[in-house]
Amino acid sequence: LVVISVVVYGYQTIKLGNLFEASILLFGAVVILIANGVFYHRRASILAQDEPFEDERDMQIKNRAGALAFYLSLYWLLFLMFYSSIGPDKYGWPFLDSEELLGFGILGMAVLFGICYIYVNKKNNNK
Repeated sequence: LVVISVVVYGYQTIKLGNLFEASILLFGAVVILIANGVFYHRRASILAQDEPFEDERDMQIKNRAGALAFYLSLYWLLFLMFYSSIGPDKYGWPFLDSEELLGFGILGMAVLFGICYIYVNKKNNNK
C-alpha cells in the first residue's frame, strides 16, 4: 500500500514537472519493493521447510539493524534539515515543502532500515 501510494504520488509529481523529486520517490519505492521481496522470499522458504518464522538470531538481527538504522536516520534527518535551510539558496537545489521533507524523511528511514537489515544479515552470515 505504501509503495502504491508513493508510485501514484511520484506519477503526479512527474505530471507537475518535478522530475528530481519523482526520481527520488520512485527509487525509494523500488528499493522498498526489492527489500520486501527478499524478506518474503526468505520467509516463504523457511515456511516450506517447516521451521519457525523467528528464532533468536532473527530477533537479534532485527534489533541490531533497527539500532543502526536509527543511528543513521538521525544523520539522514540532519541532512534534510541542511537541505531545506541552506540547499536551495546556496547551491540552487530545488525547494521542498515541509510535507515533502517529512515524506522523504519517512521514506529514507524505511530505506535505511532495509539496507541495515540486509547488511547486518550478511555480516552475521559470514561469521
